[in-house]
Amino acid sequence: MIVEHGTLIVAADGGGAVIYRNTANDGVPKLDVVETHDAKHASSTTSGGKTALAGHDYHEQGERQFAGRLATRLDELIGAHQHGKDQPKIILFASPRFLGVIRGDYSARLKSALKAEVGKDLREAPARQIEHTLADLDHA
Repeated sequence: MIVEHGTLIVAADGGGAVIYRNTANDGVPKLDVVETHDAKHASSTTSGGKTALAGHDYHEQGERQFAGRLATRLDELIGAHQHGKDQPKIILFASPRFLGVIRGDYSARLKSALKAEVGKDLREAPARQIEHTLADLDHA
């Protein structure tokens, strides 16, 4: 897979996301951080007696809400480039579970910009590891 200049690379899971932009022109990816998102800062927590099941439900609800916010933000990022420029492509790295959660929040514009979904959780990985993973995808 050729990763074009300007492609947004997203490494996400239920706890947050890092959005990178490929700044390389020569085919070998070079990622610069565009922004980071932490799901915990935007989710509300309550105290009181909860069962383990209720805690699990809150975790799933928080993950779904974060997925919706992330999909909206990605849509905004590609929409910002509509005026006279090509829409950037997006490659999304996430656990298979999170991919299943976020897919329901894709807009038509985001679907058309999505170049690839990779079922691999790289949110905590350094940019260099993601660059190598992208290069390995090129040879697969």
